[in-house]
Formats: sequence, C-alpha cells, structure tokens
Amino acid sequence: MTTDTTATLTVTGRIYLLWTGSGSSWSRVPLSCPACSQDSGLTLSSTAEVLCAAGHTFRDWRITQDAPVQLVGNDAEVRVTAWSGRLAARFDQGDGEDDFRDLP
Repeated sequence: MTTDTTATLTVTGRIYLLWTGSGSSWSRVPLSCPACSQDSGLTLSSTAEVLCAAGHTFRDWRITQDAPVQLVGNDAEVRVTAWSGRLAARFDQGDGEDDFRDLP
C-alpha cells in the first residue's frame, strides 16, 4: 500500500513570489498559469508543482521544494532563492543586462 504524503495549499487569492535582497530591495511578483494566465485560485504542492482551476499543472523555476510559504490574508507569499543563488544565475548570462533575453 502506498501513502501519498504530498501536501497542497489552495489559495483563493494570489500566490506571490517574494524575493528580498540586501538592504531594502525586494520584489513581489504574482504567479500565473502559463497556459491560461489564471492568477488566482492556484494550488501549490510540496513538490513545487502548481495547479490552476482549469486543470493545468506547471512548475516555476523560481520555486523550490523547500521554499518558505507564508499566508497573508487570501494570498500566499513564496520566498524565492536569494539573488546570489540560483535566481542570479538566470539573469545576466551574456550581455550584462538584467532581463530574460539571456534565458535558454
């Protein structure tokens, strides 16, 4: 017999990706489904998969399985990897600009 130990969190509001940098810098970006752009009513699993109400399952490269999650009213904030870690490697790989043009 197999027991499913995957925990899930369904949010009636939005899931925000929260990055805090050094000093007072921070970023709070709403997560949305890449297939239908739905940004509320998402379900986040402990395996870092996200499910929208339309049934689309996706992963966001910024969310890790051990990312801390905090409920704020109807919303949830997921702390993403520090700028000096994996997140920084996704930016600025080539032309020195902090943008997504360098993503593979």
